[in-house]
Amino acid sequence: MRKMFFLLFILALPVVFTQAPALRGPDQVMAVLQKSKIDYEITALKDVISADNSHKPNPFGYFKIRKGNTFIPKKDDKKYNQEALKYLDQADYELIVNKFPRGAREWAQKALKLEPKLYTAMNILGQTYAAEKNYDQAITWYKKSLKLNYMNSSTHRYLARSYKSKQLRQEAIREITIALVLDRRHQSVVREFYEFYKDAGLSTAVWTFTPQIRISKKSKDKVKIEYKDPWLSYALAKAAWRFEPDFREAAGVSAEQGVTMIEEFECVYNLAVSLAKVEENQKLLPLKALEEAVWNNMVYEFIFFEIVLQKNPFLVYQLPDQGIEKIADYVIAVRGKLSS
Repeated sequence: MRKMFFLLFILALPVVFTQAPALRGPDQVMAVLQKSKIDYEITALKDVISADNSHKPNPFGYFKIRKGNTFIPKKDDKKYNQEALKYLDQADYELIVNKFPRGAREWAQKALKLEPKLYTAMNILGQTYAAEKNYDQAITWYKKSLKLNYMNSSTHRYLARSYKSKQLRQEAIREITIALVLDRRHQSVVREFYEFYKDAGLSTAVWTFTPQIRISKKSKDKVKIEYKDPWLSYALAKAAWRFEPDFREAAGVSAEQGVTMIEEFECVYNLAVSLAKVEENQKLLPLKALEEAVWNNMVYEFIFFEIVLQKNPFLVYQLPDQGIEKIADYVIAVRGKLSS
């Protein structure tokens, strides 16, 4: 019964996805490839495609600024008062090396008098109060810091710790998840994310959305498509987008635009349609996640977290705060509930 309703829901996705033109399904994609002048060789993939985890953590010291209707990253290149920076260094030394929260607080307060918008000093103030178990004050300072730079994953991580210490589990999970969305390659963020999820009884399964396909151009008019089940529909859609100019143009996308969200939506849609025919015990976690994302109306968030940010984590700076929080909600609601 669930499989039948899932198929009906999938078939309604072109209406649900207002972000994209009418999505084309497996039959339409296959028709395009069959009429093509290109000879498509379709064969089984014999090896395993590994996830690309080559990206380093996002660089420190960036803000997000609005440019028209979008957001772009901007390096924090402000010329801060040098005396304030010296006070900040001393505060950090007192906190980390000397383990002296009160001394660190005094230096951080001096820094803020000279530079009232020095958000890193606010983080130190929060940490000094957290060290003294005054979590309410710590939370207050972390929130002030986030108003100045929401994109600092460390601030969200510190805030998560204070919420956890106050037994505010839901708030703690949300903040550590936002930290992961902001900087999924940062080792400390990843480590604490899994610690928080384990303590909360949420899934700590480690996986990536890694399509088991390989598409290669053998000659001017021949393309080889290799795939493992159930990735064929996804592979065919990717091939159509890559090698059929008319197919791209019909979606309002030029070749110069590269991979767009419209393409990702359509390829994931084709994969989702094929999932309706796959037995539950044959679905790996990435495919289960897609299915649950469909049920929870979180396909956009699935695509951005599992595909876009996996390929380029720094693109998170193009998202509004609300978009980042919705992706965090996806991670909690879908990734956090999956079992292998």
